[in-house]
Amino acid sequence: MTMTLSGLMAADTPAIRAVADHYERLAHQIDEAVGDLGTATRDLPNYWSAGPGSAAAAAQDADLRKRLSTAYDPVNWSARVIRDFADQLDRYRQMVHSVVGEAESKGFRVDLAGGSVTGAGPLAGGAAPMAGLQAAQASAAYYAQLLGDILDQANQSDLSAQFQLSQVDPGGAELPTVPADPQLPPNATAASFAPGDPQGLADWWQRIDPLSREDLVNRYPEAVGAAVGLPSRYRDAANRILLKRRHAQLLAEQQRLDEIRDGAGSPGLQRVQMDLAATERLQKADGYVVDYVPGNEQHTQLSDGNDPKWDALWVF
Repeated sequence: MTMTLSGLMAADTPAIRAVADHYERLAHQIDEAVGDLGTATRDLPNYWSAGPGSAAAAAQDADLRKRLSTAYDPVNWSARVIRDFADQLDRYRQMVHSVVGEAESKGFRVDLAGGSVTGAGPLAGGAAPMAGLQAAQASAAYYAQLLGDILDQANQSDLSAQFQLSQVDPGGAELPTVPADPQLPPNATAASFAPGDPQGLADWWQRIDPLSREDLVNRYPEAVGAAVGLPSRYRDAANRILLKRRHAQLLAEQQRLDEIRDGAGSPGLQRVQMDLAATERLQKADGYVVDYVPGNEQHTQLSDGNDPKWDALWVF
């Protein structure tokens, strides 16, 4: 159905955004479900480490996490398309208000319901002749054309949103078809998390499906753990990888110093033992480790994961 000017001005954009909010919450729940399922099954090999049952359980776990992760893209895509459409409608309405205000300031009457502009412009009443743009702006047809152009843009945005949403395949749990917009840039490296633009980094991270995020966490824990703009739980996961590595290094260093001193204490050994105790405390902590720097275990602070700016997965 073609949109009219009156329809554009009456569009309930808060209701449209509410639909986007619904999809965003669903995408967030999918993201958390993938992470929670991974955490819940992490110790499965320790309890069921061999045999066909173990292999089947691991395969089903991996398959379920993959299905959930694949479902993230269409839901997240839909949310962004719907929200962008609401934003576009608001911009077009602001443009209409601007054109109407200018036209009425020059004596024209604007009928949004009928899409017409009537009345006499500044040339009426014997004003000095005008030329070019100034003359065009003195005609009702000029403002009617502006309003028509805005309405055309609004209808194009409507068609574009409909088309993009039609590309999302809702068929079945596999959800194999997603829009042709690569979620993870093929050239993503540690440099992708360089500091300087937390807002841009947060927006980029939200476009990535959960399993791809996990892959980045495992490949670049130093970069992810220090990246301001990412949710605390992902920075925590990266920093716990670093903590595990650091703990292993400290254990090796403690053994080396013990062997050198034949069990006798030393200031160096005491420092290693203090750092070792700090890493063990952090590994057992329930909070999120987001400001960790290897070697600075004793001064690392924990977060409750409620940062209003970055722990809300959707940052606009």
